[in-house]
Amino acid sequence: MSSKENPDLNRLAKIVIDEILSSDKDRVNIEEYCRRKLEETCVGLSVLQIADMLPSFVEKTINHFKRIDKDKRSRTIKPDYELAELPPNTLFRYEANGLSYARRHRKEILNAICEMNWRSFEFLCAHLLNTNKITKSGVSRGTKEGGIDFYGLLEMRLFSTMVFLKGAKIRIIGQAKRYTNKVNHKEVRVFRTHKDDLLAKKGNAAKKLPPWFVESGFPVLSILMITTKFTKGAKKFAEENGIVLIDGEQVVEDLTKSKNVREWFSRKNGTLAFDKVAFIRFFEKQKESYQPNS
Repeated sequence: MSSKENPDLNRLAKIVIDEILSSDKDRVNIEEYCRRKLEETCVGLSVLQIADMLPSFVEKTINHFKRIDKDKRSRTIKPDYELAELPPNTLFRYEANGLSYARRHRKEILNAICEMNWRSFEFLCAHLLNTNKITKSGVSRGTKEGGIDFYGLLEMRLFSTMVFLKGAKIRIIGQAKRYTNKVNHKEVRVFRTHKDDLLAKKGNAAKKLPPWFVESGFPVLSILMITTKFTKGAKKFAEENGIVLIDGEQVVEDLTKSKNVREWFSRKNGTLAFDKVAFIRFFEKQKESYQPNS
């Protein structure tokens, strides 16, 4: 049997799910999709041979979807589809659950982020803090030598009614990096040194941030936001050192919840379309009007 008559079903299952997640379909019958994929890929197989292969292929495809679904949920990313119990082997888009239409354009949004300059990306990260109720959020004085790029103050009274947390605050510091490759533990380790410098009130970390922020005695939470993904080593190092990692998918997920999301879309031929120019310009305008805190 040739490879076309004896396909790698695991590899083919990944292709099927990638195709489905990249589509704009509201409902997908996995069994029907898998059957068509086998017919297209395995041209030398008979109808009976395809029918015999189909159950295993469907199972592998569903298992691959479940792994992706579990990973997204663990990173607080809402999945695109839900696997229904009835009818069986069917995926339904989550639109009914109130997800923003912007989520259909996540790849376009991420591509636009990768095209913006490094300073605009810093403002985008500060915008995400503001979107998540982090007060006094902003960016540090702009320099290219790295260090702390954005900051904010997490006031626990906004998230909890417990009396002993009423006055509790956490200083947020972050670094914004537009990478093209996966980020490893070395990059995360460098970021940790900037946190150490801030706690010691020395170096660029202390110079680039407002005095009130540097002098505050509240604890510090450090966040590293990037446009790609992190390696396993980076995740392990971050876990051991109390650093929050936000990858490109998570950045875009939060952006879709922004109150300004409608400003990044325009109507074309009667339908909403992502406006890359308006999106990038939105964060450039923030840069133009920014005045460093004293």
